[in-house]
Amino acid sequence: MNLSLKTKILLILLFFLGSISFISYLGYHYLQEFSGKSRSMVEGNFLSFRYASQMQSLLNRIHQFQVQSIFLEEQDKLFKPRPDYSKALLSFQTQISHARESSKDAQEKVQLDSLSKNYEAYLMGFRDAFNHSSRNPGVEENVRYTQENFFPTYNRLEESIIGYQEYNLEALSQKSLTIRDTGSQVSLFLAVLGMITFLITIGLIVVLPGYLANPIQELREKITEIAQENYDHTVQIKFHSQDEVGALAKAFNELAAKLRHYEESNLAQIWAEKKRTEAVIQSFHDPVFVLDENKHVTYANPSALELAVLPLSAWQDKHASEVADMHSNLQNIMGPMMVLQSDPEHTYTKKIALDVGDHEAVYMWELTEIKHDKTHKNPEGIFGYLISLERVFA
Repeated sequence: MNLSLKTKILLILLFFLGSISFISYLGYHYLQEFSGKSRSMVEGNFLSFRYASQMQSLLNRIHQFQVQSIFLEEQDKLFKPRPDYSKALLSFQTQISHARESSKDAQEKVQLDSLSKNYEAYLMGFRDAFNHSSRNPGVEENVRYTQENFFPTYNRLEESIIGYQEYNLEALSQKSLTIRDTGSQVSLFLAVLGMITFLITIGLIVVLPGYLANPIQELREKITEIAQENYDHTVQIKFHSQDEVGALAKAFNELAAKLRHYEESNLAQIWAEKKRTEAVIQSFHDPVFVLDENKHVTYANPSALELAVLPLSAWQDKHASEVADMHSNLQNIMGPMMVLQSDPEHTYTKKIALDVGDHEAVYMWELTEIKHDKTHKNPEGIFGYLISLERVFA
């Protein structure tokens, strides 16, 4: 029975889908139970630890502003809280409220109550220290007072926050051990299921990659050859002649044959056109130079070769700027090409003087742009240039 490649892949995928569905159904209940318990066990302590970290950060900002306010040297100074200071105080109180909501056990609530009391004592200590500095502007006296009365409240509050953090870290550590044990059981169960799946699929793994990939690899290599304009390659698929890969190989072989035929006919046509163009230019009495779109000199008729002095082989396929450096006549002929694009008001005709034998003659220099349809590679649509010379004065 000849099955298409699509049907073969569909049957294989259905087999894997059935196996995976069966294994997933057996493991789903255990995974869901493990996930729910893990989340509920650590979520509260994790949030509490995060609130404590935010409290510590806010305390640093609050304390920095308070110390600056205490030692501010101004007459009749008044406490003027900045918006960010007021916001930090409000945020600190908010973190305490959130921590109370997330606390799960009595010990954590006791530590949170102690933290709140130390926070209130810290604020009162700042108020007393600020009032004292307002009445006593002496720096040494303020330093002594704050060290004895205000800084200890800060240290106690900071120790409370750190202790609250360490408590939640320890709780997280203990719960992680429980989660690890449960995870080990789930891992063992999944390992057994994975081994069963491995044994079921090992045979398919040996056979399927080569069966599916080898024809594609062969096709890719032949496409690379075609991209390098080597059209003599064909694709031979042994076991896929009746499916989509076989049809693709047949279409590829037909494409390669047509490309080879097109290249041969196109090259013949281009060669004929080139010979015809050269014959036309050869018949011109006036000197003619032909340049490509990159300003490389490709051809010149006999009249032009007489003015160039040097043989065509010496400067053919060279850039106009390089050709101009070879002889004074070539300098005068190719020179206008150098300023063609740099001069927005350039002209396509001008008079030039050239050495002819033992005297100088004047020629009318004329440039013709050979154009075709514009492309993204050639937005100007210029296919080449034609320089023609007409002698006007002997």
